[in-house]
Amino acid sequence: QNLRIAENQNREIKDKSYFFSSLCLTLVRGQNEGMRKTVVDDHIRKAAKNYRYLHFPLNSYEDKDEEYGNHWTLAVLDTEEEVWRHYNSMRPTQGEDPYLKDAYDMKNYFETYLKKAQNSSGTTFSNMLTKDAALLSIEESPQQEDGTLDCGIVVCYVMHQIAHQEGFDAFFSVKNTRWIRKELIHTFLRDPTRSWDEKECIERKKLSDLYGTNNNASNL
Repeated sequence: QNLRIAENQNREIKDKSYFFSSLCLTLVRGQNEGMRKTVVDDHIRKAAKNYRYLHFPLNSYEDKDEEYGNHWTLAVLDTEEEVWRHYNSMRPTQGEDPYLKDAYDMKNYFETYLKKAQNSSGTTFSNMLTKDAALLSIEESPQQEDGTLDCGIVVCYVMHQIAHQEGFDAFFSVKNTRWIRKELIHTFLRDPTRSWDEKECIERKKLSDLYGTNNNASNL
């Protein structure tokens, strides 16, 4: 019976994905410990124990000069294969990827946190999740078209494909971009927790106009 329970738990974990906040890297590098605990730390142990794919959207804005700033990439930890993968839609044709450091920073924080959690609580995690696991820069990562600002869309696309166990299109064309944007919009509009009907929009507009004149819009 215990064996059957363990097998069922393994099936439940096998292909599940957990998505960390897009603020994760900013908070890891910042000084706001309270926000970091709420948005990042409080989710790490649960994710490491119960999910296979852990997705970390990474924004480089605060750690790069103007040439490399404000770009989105994705780090994914596969807890089954015990390996990290980094997806960059603007991979350099030669030399080291300047955005790989973002993934290393996230990985190092994650592993250090889990190691401390394991020592303090006695909870056991896989050894590879608490030490220097491999980080792979994925050459087959979908690439955005030159001159576009579609890095965030590509990150959403890669997360979707991994979560659904589907492959990637190596070149992310304008057609791909339009499709994923359409899907994202439909997702928000179909979800009542993330969209408002006409009546609620009108009420929120009234409140915004009322409080906005007093610079109290943050109270909404």
